[in-house]
Amino acid sequence: MPDATPGDGFVRFLRLDQLPLDRGVFVEFGEKELAVFRLSDPPGVFVIDNSCPHASGNLSAGEVREGVV
Repeated sequence: MPDATPGDGFVRFLRLDQLPLDRGVFVEFGEKELAVFRLSDPPGVFVIDNSCPHASGNLSAGEVREGVV
Protein backbone atom coordinates (compact mmCIF):
# COMPACT_ATOMS: atom_id res chain seq x y z
CA MET A 1 0.00 0.00 0.00
CA PRO A 2 1.38 3.45 -0.86
CA ASP A 3 2.85 5.35 2.06
CA ALA A 4 3.28 9.11 2.07
CA THR A 5 6.18 10.24 4.22
CA PRO A 6 5.51 13.70 5.66
CA GLY A 7 7.84 16.42 4.50
CA ASP A 8 9.72 14.80 1.62
CA GLY A 9 7.06 15.06 -1.11
CA PHE A 10 7.36 11.42 -2.23
CA VAL A 11 4.87 8.55 -2.10
CA ARG A 12 6.34 5.12 -1.47
CA PHE A 13 4.60 2.34 -3.40
CA LEU A 14 7.04 -0.53 -2.94
CA ARG A 15 10.46 -1.22 -1.51
CA LEU A 16 13.20 -1.50 -4.12
CA ASP A 17 13.67 -5.20 -3.28
CA GLN A 18 10.00 -5.76 -4.26
CA LEU A 19 10.65 -4.57 -7.82
CA PRO A 20 11.91 -7.25 -10.20
CA LEU A 21 14.59 -6.06 -12.59
CA ASP A 22 13.31 -5.25 -16.10
CA ARG A 23 9.71 -6.24 -15.32
CA GLY A 24 6.64 -4.26 -14.37
CA VAL A 25 4.60 -4.23 -11.19
CA PHE A 26 0.97 -3.07 -11.06
CA VAL A 27 0.11 -0.49 -8.36
CA GLU A 28 -3.21 1.20 -7.58
CA PHE A 29 -3.02 4.68 -6.09
CA GLY A 30 -6.45 6.08 -5.37
CA GLU A 31 -8.34 5.68 -8.64
CA LYS A 32 -5.11 5.65 -10.68
CA GLU A 33 -3.61 2.45 -12.11
CA LEU A 34 0.16 2.60 -12.49
CA ALA A 35 2.97 0.43 -13.84
CA VAL A 36 6.24 0.61 -11.89
CA PHE A 37 9.49 -0.57 -13.49
CA ARG A 38 13.05 -0.97 -12.21
CA LEU A 39 15.19 -1.01 -15.33
CA SER A 40 18.79 -2.00 -15.84
CA ASP A 41 19.22 0.08 -19.01
CA PRO A 42 18.60 2.92 -18.58
CA PRO A 43 19.07 2.31 -14.85
CA GLY A 44 16.37 3.63 -12.57
CA VAL A 45 12.83 3.28 -11.32
CA PHE A 46 10.06 4.58 -13.57
CA VAL A 47 6.32 5.01 -12.96
CA ILE A 48 3.85 5.36 -15.84
CA ASP A 49 0.12 5.02 -16.42
CA ASN A 50 -0.68 1.32 -16.63
CA SER A 51 -2.88 1.67 -19.72
CA CYS A 52 -1.24 1.67 -23.15
CA PRO A 53 -2.31 4.82 -25.04
CA HIS A 54 -2.44 2.88 -28.33
CA ALA A 55 -4.28 -0.32 -27.41
CA SER A 56 -5.38 0.21 -23.76
CA GLY A 57 -3.28 -2.83 -22.78
CA ASN A 58 -1.92 -3.64 -19.33
CA LEU A 59 1.60 -2.14 -19.47
CA SER A 60 2.74 -3.62 -16.13
CA ALA A 61 2.43 -7.07 -17.71
CA GLY A 62 4.26 -6.02 -20.87
CA GLU A 63 7.72 -7.13 -21.92
CA VAL A 64 10.58 -4.63 -21.58
CA ARG A 65 13.05 -4.43 -24.48
CA GLU A 66 15.83 -1.85 -24.56
CA GLY A 67 14.05 0.30 -21.99
CA VAL A 68 10.70 0.26 -23.81
CA VAL A 69 7.52 -1.56 -22.73
